[in-house]
Amino acid sequence: MEEIIIFNECFNADGKHIHLYRNGETNVWAAYGYSAYKVAAMECRDDISIIKSYSLKLLMPVVILGNEAHGHIVTLCHKEEQTPDYIRLSVPETLSVGINGYRDWARKMRKPLY
Repeated sequence: MEEIIIFNECFNADGKHIHLYRNGETNVWAAYGYSAYKVAAMECRDDISIIKSYSLKLLMPVVILGNEAHGHIVTLCHKEEQTPDYIRLSVPETLSVGINGYRDWARKMRKPLY
């Protein structure tokens, strides 16, 4: 699975997609790299929370979404592909991403939390 995530995010540097992955054991969704940045940049409702962190295993930012946050993000985008454990969404044109914005955000996520 890690190889697929890295591959998808390497080809997502233009920020045109959000790749979401479901963890079968915990039943939560995760986005990594540029996908995580896009999810974090979207305006979520106040009652929907996301967890932003950094994956030491994959060496990129990660955003964890519960089912409500996942459902909200999916309604904001166009679904291009879906399986029970994966969704690829196309991001609306109005939600732009710059390389500097992502780089700065990723650096903040990488800092230790202690």
